[in-house]
Amino acid sequence: MSDSELHRLLLRLGGVEPAVGDTFYPLSPDEVNEIEDSIEHRFDETFRKLLRAYGSVIFTESVFYRSNRGIVSLILGAIHPGVPHAKNLAIEFVFRLLSNELKDGVVPFADNGVGDYLCFDLSEEGSGSVYLWDHEAPADVDDLHSVSDSFDTWLRSLEI
Repeated sequence: MSDSELHRLLLRLGGVEPAVGDTFYPLSPDEVNEIEDSIEHRFDETFRKLLRAYGSVIFTESVFYRSNRGIVSLILGAIHPGVPHAKNLAIEFVFRLLSNELKDGVVPFADNGVGDYLCFDLSEEGSGSVYLWDHEAPADVDDLHSVSDSFDTWLRSLEI
């Protein structure tokens, strides 16, 4: 997905606003690389573009995807390192917080506001698939629910 396609898609969904404060804090390519080095996985190129264009965002409108799991995340992306009061929203922080809960290669990238996370499966087998991690799933039940085969496909499936 090109930068302009990403921008048009976000506008079609009602637009986005900064997740914290009144200013977007786009990440530089080096900052995106630092996050990827920290979690030892590489993001999908469209997600990298979102991080470089906006940093962390929330959708202006309620955004949904077709699933039996409900509303999509409210916070999408990574918090810029220059926003220290929002570190608990940072991908690296949530990744480390949930590291004992998630299988290797699963990286949370969005919060739905009720304790669940949308995640990438960046393992070799997952190849960037998107899952919803259900924090209330019983221990004997798989807590990852397939949402989409890629970030691009997931973004394109969103509706307002």
